[in-house]
Amino acid sequence: MTTRRLRHRRREAVRIRVIEVTANIALGSLTGILVAWLGINWITGCGDTTRTIDGTYIHGECVLVPWVK
Repeated sequence: MTTRRLRHRRREAVRIRVIEVTANIALGSLTGILVAWLGINWITGCGDTTRTIDGTYIHGECVLVPWVK
């Protein structure tokens, strides 16, 4: 093989590796954000209704969930 072909293959391999690493970082970041969002909403009691001693109801607050009032 010529030197030109070897360089082309190396550059192509580096491009593919950069794309793989970038995609893994993006996927990991989105997964982390989703897990954090779910955890925050779970801790704040999103969607839960609690009855107080005087008979009133308190609804859990939802963080960044516009479809739940």
